[in-house]
Amino acid sequence: MGLLGDALLVCAMLAAAGLLSGLRGRRAVLPGLRRAWHWLARRRAAACIAVGLLAGGLAAGLGAWRGIPPPVVTDEWSHLLAADTFCQLRLTNPTHPYWMHFQSEEVIHRPSYQSKYPPGQGLFLALGRALGGQPIVGVWLSVALACTATCWMLQAFVPPRWALLGGVLAAISPSILTMWGCTYLGGPPAMLGGAMAVGATRRIVRQPRPLWGCLLGGGLFVMANTRPFEGLVVALLLGAVLLHWLARRRGKALGVAVRCGVLPLALVLAAGAAWMAWYNYRVTGEPLRMPYQVWAKTYGIGTQKRSLEWMLFPWVREHPPGLPDLARAFVKRLLEQWAFYVRVPLTLALLPLVGALARRWLWLPLTAWLLLLATMAGQYTRGYPHYTAPAASLVFLAVVEGLRQWSAACRRSGFGTWLASLTAPLCLCALVCFLAGWDPTAQRKLDRARAVIEPYITRLPGKHLVFVDYGKRQQVAFEWVYNGADIDAGRIVWAHRLGRRRDRALRRYYADRSAWVLDASHWPPLLSPYVEATGGGAPASGSTAAPSAGLRSVAPRGN
Repeated sequence: MGLLGDALLVCAMLAAAGLLSGLRGRRAVLPGLRRAWHWLARRRAAACIAVGLLAGGLAAGLGAWRGIPPPVVTDEWSHLLAADTFCQLRLTNPTHPYWMHFQSEEVIHRPSYQSKYPPGQGLFLALGRALGGQPIVGVWLSVALACTATCWMLQAFVPPRWALLGGVLAAISPSILTMWGCTYLGGPPAMLGGAMAVGATRRIVRQPRPLWGCLLGGGLFVMANTRPFEGLVVALLLGAVLLHWLARRRGKALGVAVRCGVLPLALVLAAGAAWMAWYNYRVTGEPLRMPYQVWAKTYGIGTQKRSLEWMLFPWVREHPPGLPDLARAFVKRLLEQWAFYVRVPLTLALLPLVGALARRWLWLPLTAWLLLLATMAGQYTRGYPHYTAPAASLVFLAVVEGLRQWSAACRRSGFGTWLASLTAPLCLCALVCFLAGWDPTAQRKLDRARAVIEPYITRLPGKHLVFVDYGKRQQVAFEWVYNGADIDAGRIVWAHRLGRRRDRALRRYYADRSAWVLDASHWPPLLSPYVEATGGGAPASGSTAAPSAGLRSVAPRGN
């Protein structure tokens, strides 16, 4: 659903709120629903569980409706490699003797073979594969936990009924359910860590308990293992809050704060740091060297002039942009994040916040997002929504606080109360309209070409080796060569062509497999038998139909 559809829904909501507020006896409208809402909201644990069940059920329902999504972008393949590794009870994999043929974007091969990303998303995917047989189950679980943590976090800032509303808004968000709940990119785990950390920080400041310190450490640990750079921004902000709180403690109060807040936090962080050092050591051979750093050094990223931006974000431009460029990038990132999290329906809820920025704790989401957008403005890549996932729960805090402002400002007429009450139904209607026109296959054909061709090869008997030839049109976004954790055990092994001599050596290594050459420089891609005498094969003449039809016409009788 586009912005015009969102605007029409908002107009309908405003008209309905005005009509209902003008009716007498408005409190008698849907009294059972109102009482049930308040009853559930007062039971805080039950409310959080209900939000999680709603989010997980919707995500799983979309999966049952649209089918298990195939990985498309390079990040998803990389996370799935980590999941496959963890499912085999290993932290990493040995380097393959012919690893040069298997180099892929977002993957390292030396000193070991593993994803370049932190292991958080891979662990969730591995858990989903262990529980439900498919990695996507881990995505659904992470969506449910992220929305549950968001509701729990909101309960520390706003009254229970408003916290429940914020949790429901997160659970029915079209973007979270489709762009995160139907992909393997890894936004929900970072959102989970951010919500845990923010909610625990608020509770520590209000009444320190060892549990809150442990949950704060757990949230920071999750962020460090999912989105470490963006999570660092949120962590520094929360650290400033805690330092300010500690500076105001005196005597016995300071001792309680250290014993019930700081000490449990330090213990959890120490355990988490030890685990991360062990993981880094197993993957890279050095406790303080992340796999991402190995990937950056191996493939020449971040080897230019070492400015502060390069040290914090290795993927930024070679030359620092000027102020006009930064301003344009900042606005662009802001619009991208607005289109993902808020759009037109929830923008209405944010309007009252303009006059209430001095309200206590409202500066927290504002500061976090300003810092995140400022750091993203100079990055070379786009500001993808999962980059800001550690601060996603703060969006719903701002939305709920805005709705509370509406309700308080229009208390006498009842317009604000009805406006807040109709927000969740409005977002649910937006979700239904979005799904009615949502086509998850609306990607460029080359993005999903492997998802079309791989099932065909799998149906052929035996094992297979596929040499991928990009010609002169190779693009990183259209990478084909991704394999599992145990490359030799895979039914299909995908490999780059590196010249006749090297290809012949790999062919001899996999002598028990049928060998193919895939010409990925055309659409549809052309598959032909590998001919060792010439180092390749020629596709059958006239093979210009859809991929599946073209593949049938070039299938070998034997190899």
